[in-house]
Amino acid sequence: MVIQLLQQKNNIEKEIISIILCAGKGTRIAQKYTSIPKTLIKVKNFDDKPILEILLDRLNKIANINQNWIVIGYLGPKIKSYINSLISHDKITKNKIRVINAIEDYEKGPLYSLLSVLSTKGINSNQSYLIIPGDTIFEIEILLEASKIIKNHNSKRPLIFYQALNDTEFKKKIKSAKTVRIIETSTKYENSNSIEILNKFYDKIKISDLNIRTFKQVVPIFALDYDFLLLLANLAPKLNTNTIYEALNVIKKDYQIQAYKIETSGKFFDIDTETDLKNLNKKKSGQ
Repeated sequence: MVIQLLQQKNNIEKEIISIILCAGKGTRIAQKYTSIPKTLIKVKNFDDKPILEILLDRLNKIANINQNWIVIGYLGPKIKSYINSLISHDKITKNKIRVINAIEDYEKGPLYSLLSVLSTKGINSNQSYLIIPGDTIFEIEILLEASKIIKNHNSKRPLIFYQALNDTEFKKKIKSAKTVRIIETSTKYENSNSIEILNKFYDKIKISDLNIRTFKQVVPIFALDYDFLLLLANLAPKLNTNTIYEALNVIKKDYQIQAYKIETSGKFFDIDTETDLKNLNKKKSGQ
Protein backbone atom coordinates (compact mmCIF):
# COMPACT_ATOMS: atom_id res chain seq x y z
CA MET A 1 0.00 0.00 0.00
CA VAL A 2 2.81 2.41 0.86
CA ILE A 3 4.54 1.71 -2.45
CA GLN A 4 1.33 2.42 -4.37
CA LEU A 5 0.85 5.73 -2.58
CA LEU A 6 4.43 6.78 -3.30
CA GLN A 7 4.00 5.92 -6.96
CA GLN A 8 0.84 7.98 -7.17
CA LYS A 9 2.61 10.93 -5.57
CA ASN A 10 5.55 10.71 -7.97
CA ASN A 11 3.25 10.52 -10.98
CA ILE A 12 1.47 13.78 -10.19
CA GLU A 13 2.11 16.19 -13.04
CA LYS A 14 3.16 19.72 -12.29
CA GLU A 15 0.60 22.44 -12.76
CA ILE A 16 1.37 25.26 -15.16
CA ILE A 17 0.29 28.64 -13.84
CA SER A 18 0.34 31.73 -16.01
CA ILE A 19 1.32 34.86 -14.08
CA ILE A 20 0.21 38.02 -15.88
CA LEU A 21 2.03 41.10 -14.59
CA CYS A 22 -0.39 44.04 -14.59
CA ALA A 23 0.97 46.06 -11.68
CA GLY A 24 3.00 48.79 -13.39
CA LYS A 25 2.01 52.37 -14.16
CA GLY A 26 2.73 52.23 -17.89
CA THR A 27 4.18 55.74 -17.73
CA ARG A 28 4.79 56.15 -21.48
CA ILE A 29 1.13 55.70 -22.35
CA ALA A 30 -0.36 56.95 -19.08
CA GLN A 31 -0.40 60.59 -20.24
CA LYS A 32 -3.40 59.82 -22.42
CA TYR A 33 -4.98 57.07 -20.31
CA THR A 34 -4.67 58.77 -16.95
CA SER A 35 -7.36 56.77 -15.16
CA ILE A 36 -7.13 53.44 -17.00
CA PRO A 37 -4.56 50.73 -16.23
CA LYS A 38 -2.58 49.97 -19.39
CA THR A 39 -3.73 46.36 -19.42
CA LEU A 40 -7.37 47.56 -19.67
CA ILE A 41 -6.79 49.77 -22.73
CA LYS A 42 -9.10 48.57 -25.47
CA VAL A 43 -7.70 47.50 -28.83
CA LYS A 44 -10.03 48.48 -31.65
CA ASN A 45 -9.21 45.69 -34.05
CA PHE A 46 -9.38 42.97 -31.44
CA ASP A 47 -13.14 43.40 -31.08
CA ASP A 48 -12.52 46.46 -28.92
CA LYS A 49 -11.44 44.24 -26.03
CA PRO A 50 -8.87 45.29 -23.40
CA ILE A 51 -5.38 43.78 -23.64
CA LEU A 52 -5.97 41.68 -20.52
CA GLU A 53 -9.17 40.13 -21.83
CA ILE A 54 -7.45 39.25 -25.13
CA LEU A 55 -4.72 37.49 -23.16
CA LEU A 56 -7.21 35.62 -20.96
CA ASP A 57 -9.29 34.56 -23.98
CA ARG A 58 -6.22 32.87 -25.42
CA LEU A 59 -4.83 31.42 -22.21
CA ASN A 60 -8.20 29.84 -21.39
CA LYS A 61 -8.01 27.86 -24.64
CA ILE A 62 -4.71 26.22 -23.68
CA ALA A 63 -5.27 22.90 -21.94
CA ASN A 64 -1.77 22.78 -20.44
CA ILE A 65 -2.39 25.93 -18.37
CA ASN A 66 -4.22 25.15 -15.14
CA GLN A 67 -4.71 28.63 -13.66
CA ASN A 68 -4.16 32.30 -14.49
CA TRP A 69 -2.83 34.59 -11.76
CA ILE A 70 -3.07 38.34 -12.33
CA VAL A 71 -0.71 40.58 -10.34
CA ILE A 72 -2.13 44.05 -9.76
CA GLY A 73 -0.75 47.25 -8.24
CA TYR A 74 -1.30 50.67 -9.84
CA LEU A 75 -5.07 51.23 -10.31
CA GLY A 76 -5.46 47.65 -9.13
CA PRO A 77 -9.09 47.95 -7.94
CA LYS A 78 -10.14 48.76 -11.53
CA ILE A 79 -8.48 45.61 -12.82
CA LYS A 80 -10.04 43.53 -10.05
CA SER A 81 -13.45 45.00 -10.82
CA TYR A 82 -13.05 44.18 -14.50
CA ILE A 83 -12.08 40.59 -13.70
CA ASN A 84 -15.18 40.27 -11.51
CA SER A 85 -17.34 41.50 -14.39
CA LEU A 86 -15.81 38.88 -16.72
CA ILE A 87 -16.58 36.19 -14.15
CA SER A 88 -20.15 37.40 -13.66
CA HIS A 89 -20.74 37.28 -17.43
CA ASP A 90 -19.22 33.76 -17.65
CA LYS A 91 -16.38 34.97 -19.86
CA ILE A 92 -13.78 33.40 -17.59
CA THR A 93 -14.00 30.58 -15.03
CA LYS A 94 -13.81 31.74 -11.43
CA ASN A 95 -11.78 28.76 -10.15
CA LYS A 96 -9.12 29.26 -12.86
CA ILE A 97 -8.39 32.89 -11.99
CA ARG A 98 -6.66 34.55 -9.06
CA VAL A 99 -5.94 38.22 -8.47
CA ILE A 100 -2.82 38.98 -6.41
CA ASN A 101 -2.24 42.45 -5.01
CA ALA A 102 1.44 43.44 -5.10
CA ILE A 103 0.56 46.32 -2.72
CA GLU A 104 3.60 48.61 -2.43
CA ASP A 105 5.94 46.10 -4.11
CA TYR A 106 4.81 47.19 -7.58
CA GLU A 107 6.48 50.57 -7.02
CA LYS A 108 9.84 48.79 -6.75
CA GLY A 109 9.52 47.38 -10.28
CA PRO A 110 8.33 44.27 -12.14
CA LEU A 111 10.79 41.94 -10.40
CA TYR A 112 9.19 42.72 -7.06
CA SER A 113 5.68 42.54 -8.51
CA LEU A 114 6.49 38.99 -9.59
CA LEU A 115 7.95 38.08 -6.21
CA SER A 116 4.74 39.22 -4.50
CA VAL A 117 3.09 35.96 -5.65
CA LEU A 118 5.12 34.11 -3.01
CA SER A 119 2.71 35.40 -0.39
CA THR A 120 -0.34 33.97 -2.12
CA LYS A 121 -2.24 31.01 -0.72
CA GLY A 122 -1.78 27.77 -2.63
CA ILE A 123 1.60 28.46 -4.19
CA ASN A 124 3.74 25.32 -3.94
CA SER A 125 6.61 23.25 -5.36
CA ASN A 126 4.30 21.33 -7.69
CA GLN A 127 3.89 24.35 -9.97
CA SER A 128 5.69 25.88 -12.93
CA TYR A 129 5.08 29.51 -13.89
CA LEU A 130 4.70 31.07 -17.31
CA ILE A 131 5.42 34.77 -16.77
CA ILE A 132 3.59 37.10 -19.17
CA PRO A 133 3.62 40.92 -19.37
CA GLY A 134 0.15 42.41 -19.14
CA ASP A 135 0.84 44.95 -21.89
CA THR A 136 1.69 42.52 -24.72
CA ILE A 137 -0.66 40.65 -27.05
CA PHE A 138 0.51 37.23 -28.20
CA GLU A 139 -0.91 35.21 -31.03
CA ILE A 140 -2.12 31.96 -29.51
CA GLU A 141 0.42 29.84 -31.41
CA ILE A 142 3.24 31.31 -29.30
CA LEU A 143 1.46 30.60 -26.01
CA LEU A 144 0.57 27.07 -27.11
CA GLU A 145 4.14 26.23 -28.07
CA ALA A 146 5.61 27.77 -24.91
CA SER A 147 3.19 25.82 -22.68
CA LYS A 148 4.13 22.54 -24.42
CA ILE A 149 7.83 23.28 -23.92
CA ILE A 150 7.27 23.95 -20.21
CA LYS A 151 5.23 20.75 -19.87
CA ASN A 152 8.10 18.69 -21.31
CA HIS A 153 10.91 20.59 -19.58
CA ASN A 154 12.58 18.26 -17.07
CA SER A 155 15.33 20.56 -15.82
CA LYS A 156 15.18 23.02 -12.92
CA ARG A 157 16.64 25.73 -15.14
CA PRO A 158 14.50 28.81 -15.85
CA LEU A 159 13.49 29.19 -19.49
CA ILE A 160 13.57 32.07 -21.93
CA PHE A 161 12.16 31.93 -25.44
CA TYR A 162 13.20 33.41 -28.76
CA GLN A 163 12.31 33.54 -32.44
CA ALA A 164 14.98 33.45 -35.14
CA LEU A 165 15.10 36.43 -37.50
CA ASN A 166 17.21 36.72 -40.61
CA ASP A 167 19.06 39.93 -41.46
CA THR A 168 16.19 41.40 -43.48
CA GLU A 169 13.56 40.60 -40.84
CA PHE A 170 15.74 42.08 -38.10
CA LYS A 171 16.30 45.35 -39.98
CA LYS A 172 12.53 45.64 -40.43
CA LYS A 173 11.99 45.11 -36.70
CA ILE A 174 14.58 47.75 -35.82
CA LYS A 175 12.78 50.32 -37.98
CA SER A 176 9.41 49.72 -36.33
CA ALA A 177 10.52 49.40 -32.68
CA LYS A 178 12.59 51.51 -30.32
CA THR A 179 14.13 48.43 -28.75
CA VAL A 180 14.50 44.89 -30.04
CA ARG A 181 15.87 42.59 -27.35
CA ILE A 182 17.97 39.74 -28.69
CA ILE A 183 20.10 37.08 -27.06
CA GLU A 184 23.35 35.29 -27.66
CA THR A 185 23.49 31.63 -26.63
CA SER A 186 25.99 28.79 -26.44
CA THR A 187 25.44 25.07 -26.95
CA LYS A 188 25.79 22.55 -24.15
CA TYR A 189 25.49 18.76 -24.41
CA GLU A 190 23.62 16.69 -21.84
CA ASN A 191 22.99 12.97 -22.29
CA SER A 192 23.83 13.29 -25.99
CA ASN A 193 21.24 16.08 -26.39
CA SER A 194 22.18 19.64 -27.27
CA ILE A 195 20.62 22.53 -25.36
CA GLU A 196 21.03 26.29 -25.59
CA ILE A 197 22.25 28.31 -22.61
CA LEU A 198 21.94 32.09 -22.34
CA ASN A 199 25.19 34.02 -22.77
CA LYS A 200 23.94 37.59 -22.97
CA PHE A 201 20.96 39.86 -23.57
CA TYR A 202 21.28 42.75 -25.99
CA ASP A 203 18.81 45.66 -25.95
CA LYS A 204 20.12 48.60 -27.93
CA ILE A 205 22.47 47.43 -30.64
CA LYS A 206 23.83 48.23 -34.05
CA ILE A 207 23.71 45.43 -36.58
CA SER A 208 27.31 46.17 -37.49
CA ASP A 209 28.35 45.44 -33.91
CA LEU A 210 27.35 41.78 -34.20
CA ASN A 211 29.04 39.34 -36.52
CA ILE A 212 25.94 37.18 -37.00
CA ARG A 213 23.37 36.72 -39.74
CA THR A 214 20.60 35.14 -37.71
CA PHE A 215 19.22 37.13 -34.80
CA LYS A 216 17.50 35.53 -31.80
CA GLN A 217 14.74 37.93 -30.80
CA VAL A 218 13.48 37.45 -27.27
CA VAL A 219 9.82 36.53 -26.98
CA PRO A 220 8.82 38.49 -23.84
CA ILE A 221 7.67 35.53 -21.77
CA PHE A 222 9.69 33.19 -19.62
CA ALA A 223 9.19 30.28 -17.27
CA LEU A 224 10.52 29.20 -13.90
CA ASP A 225 9.59 26.88 -11.08
CA TYR A 226 8.82 27.44 -7.43
CA ASP A 227 12.38 26.79 -6.24
CA PHE A 228 13.82 29.35 -8.64
CA LEU A 229 11.20 31.88 -7.55
CA LEU A 230 12.40 31.43 -3.97
CA LEU A 231 15.99 31.81 -5.16
CA LEU A 232 15.12 35.09 -6.90
CA ALA A 233 13.49 36.36 -3.71
CA ASN A 234 16.65 35.64 -1.73
CA LEU A 235 18.93 37.20 -4.34
CA ALA A 236 16.81 40.25 -5.21
CA PRO A 237 18.18 42.60 -2.50
CA LYS A 238 21.72 42.00 -3.80
CA LEU A 239 21.04 42.31 -7.54
CA ASN A 240 20.75 46.10 -7.78
CA THR A 241 17.96 45.87 -10.37
CA ASN A 242 14.17 45.99 -10.40
CA THR A 243 13.48 44.23 -13.71
CA ILE A 244 13.22 40.52 -14.32
CA TYR A 245 15.37 40.40 -17.44
CA GLU A 246 18.16 42.39 -15.81
CA ALA A 247 18.01 40.04 -12.84
CA LEU A 248 18.40 37.03 -15.13
CA ASN A 249 21.24 38.78 -16.94
CA VAL A 250 23.10 39.15 -13.64
CA ILE A 251 22.55 35.67 -12.22
CA LYS A 252 23.22 33.82 -15.50
CA LYS A 253 26.90 33.69 -14.45
CA ASP A 254 26.03 31.41 -11.53
CA TYR A 255 22.71 29.85 -12.59
CA GLN A 256 22.32 28.58 -16.14
CA ILE A 257 19.28 29.84 -18.03
CA GLN A 258 18.03 27.69 -20.88
CA ALA A 259 16.83 29.17 -24.17
CA TYR A 260 14.21 27.56 -26.39
CA LYS A 261 13.48 28.50 -29.96
CA ILE A 262 9.81 29.16 -30.69
CA GLU A 263 9.27 27.55 -34.08
CA THR A 264 5.91 29.12 -34.89
CA SER A 265 5.81 32.29 -36.95
CA GLY A 266 3.13 33.68 -34.60
CA LYS A 267 3.62 37.32 -33.63
CA PHE A 268 3.51 39.36 -30.46
CA PHE A 269 2.72 43.05 -30.05
CA ASP A 270 4.22 45.19 -27.28
CA ILE A 271 2.04 48.18 -26.41
CA ASP A 272 4.19 50.77 -24.66
CA THR A 273 2.95 53.95 -26.34
CA GLU A 274 -0.05 55.36 -28.16
CA THR A 275 1.92 54.93 -31.40
CA ASP A 276 2.26 51.20 -30.70
CA LEU A 277 -1.51 50.99 -30.28
CA LYS A 278 -2.16 52.82 -33.55
CA ASN A 279 0.36 50.68 -35.40
CA LEU A 280 -1.22 47.51 -34.04
CA ASN A 281 -4.64 48.58 -35.27
CA LYS A 282 -3.18 49.30 -38.70
CA LYS A 283 -1.57 45.85 -38.83
CA LYS A 284 -4.79 44.12 -37.90
CA SER A 285 -6.68 46.17 -40.46
CA GLY A 286 -4.20 45.25 -43.19
CA GLN A 287 -3.28 48.89 -43.76
